[in-house]
Amino acid sequence: MAAPSPLNRHGDAGVPSIRHNNTLRAELGHPKFTNQTLTPSTPSSSSKPNTPSALGPFQARYDQLPVNSASTSYASSISHARTTHSEYSSMQSETGKQRRENKHDEDDAGSVYSYNSTRDVSNFVKELHGRIFNNLNESYLLPSDQPEWVRLDKQGSALAIAFDGLYPCRELVEAVLQPVEGGPQKKILDLGCGTGAWAMQMAIKFPHAAVLGVDVAPTPMDQSMFPPNLSLEIDDITLGLSHFAGQYDLVHMRCVSAGLNDIHKTMEDVQLCLKPGGMVLIVDGEITMPAEDRFKMVPFKRMPGDGTETNVVSDEGSSFRRLIWEACEACEIAGADLTRSYDFNDRGLWESPLCDPETCRSGGVDLPIGPWATSPDPGETQLLQYVGLLMRQNILSINFAYHAILRKHGMAQETLDQWAENVTKELEECNPKQWVRFRFYLGRRRAGPNLPAPPLPDLPEPVAQTTTRSRYPAYDLYTTKEENDARMRLRHSCYGIYPPSVLRRAYQEMLDRDGVPGAST
Repeated sequence: MAAPSPLNRHGDAGVPSIRHNNTLRAELGHPKFTNQTLTPSTPSSSSKPNTPSALGPFQARYDQLPVNSASTSYASSISHARTTHSEYSSMQSETGKQRRENKHDEDDAGSVYSYNSTRDVSNFVKELHGRIFNNLNESYLLPSDQPEWVRLDKQGSALAIAFDGLYPCRELVEAVLQPVEGGPQKKILDLGCGTGAWAMQMAIKFPHAAVLGVDVAPTPMDQSMFPPNLSLEIDDITLGLSHFAGQYDLVHMRCVSAGLNDIHKTMEDVQLCLKPGGMVLIVDGEITMPAEDRFKMVPFKRMPGDGTETNVVSDEGSSFRRLIWEACEACEIAGADLTRSYDFNDRGLWESPLCDPETCRSGGVDLPIGPWATSPDPGETQLLQYVGLLMRQNILSINFAYHAILRKHGMAQETLDQWAENVTKELEECNPKQWVRFRFYLGRRRAGPNLPAPPLPDLPEPVAQTTTRSRYPAYDLYTTKEENDARMRLRHSCYGIYPPSVLRRAYQEMLDRDGVPGAST
């Protein structure tokens, strides 16, 4: 797809637009603003989530008006009136089918349309039990509103500390993005960009690269903060990515597995977006909660009906681990391909026919929940405890973020209130001590079938194939398939037999009672 112009098809600078042909896409156009440095906020020592009082660059801007006024035009299939959830889902399904069957050019004339964020946001979001959710992808069950964006930015800050930057394996990523004199412009694609913070920071860090962020819901960024090389689009990546084929030097995807209904198809699509030698970088959270030693798993909080077969529950177990697992069960009911996603995260890209196995890496970081972790090194202790504060605030927010969707799948609000109270107490007391694990894996696309990836530019071979270790102590990096697989087997040996799902039992009871999912909620 051609790089977005600062002028839309009406000739007006800075007016957001919808890209619609065989699927609905919103591209947020922008004028050429001066780059601005972003300063991360410092977390409070309090464990309570804090909501900023003033709008910042990554807060909700659903009320934001276009920079310049312009008439808004749409594809004929989009009504000017409010589009209901069912109508929009039908339109989305049909257009996705057309695209897959007909493979029309996404960039033909007349495919870009103005988008008014005040009027048109109802096409992309819906309200459920007081929270706002995306309106495109039914399997992604976390909200898309201001409390969620604040949470995501705290999580992103914690990961940036653990990675010692915006991404792991710094030398490899930066070699891929190094500008080549006389060569084509470097391009970065951020799939599931969330708040847009990572995409914006990459656009500032690599001003020579064109950065595109894609998400299923409007991104809460103030357009006046956009650097000139940043664009954002609304799209559901599960419908396919053929319009991006062969265009990108780096494709980044973080914490989107809950919204994917076919991980193998999506990962193939993602890799096909790469130029030869381009890199795919995936970061995803795990639902396993390592205990203080980072090896054993914290047991689940025991629930009525768990029975005797399970060996991973305890009266002193983690209410938070139980909440996350039950929420993931709701995601799977809604269509998420989580079980296969976990397997993909375990195995990395070494067996992918599109990636050169010599370029593949995998690893993970463990982030403490609360400021309890220490190290013999005072500097490492400071990092661990700062990350712990961020993650506790993050998880105190996610504690409530799942309530609407759990209610939709049959859980009673009284039960959720009790769970929330247990999780809050657990996190405030740091008992049990536990970590949240984030996995990452990467690889570079082959130059052709069965060929290695092109060499990285202007770097000596030893530097090109190694990485500087992060200063963060709870960081693991695996450079071979054998090393990765050995660690995978060690992790699996600690998993045990999971209990039956309370959520699935409640969901079945709701179906037996009402016959229609969510009818009574």
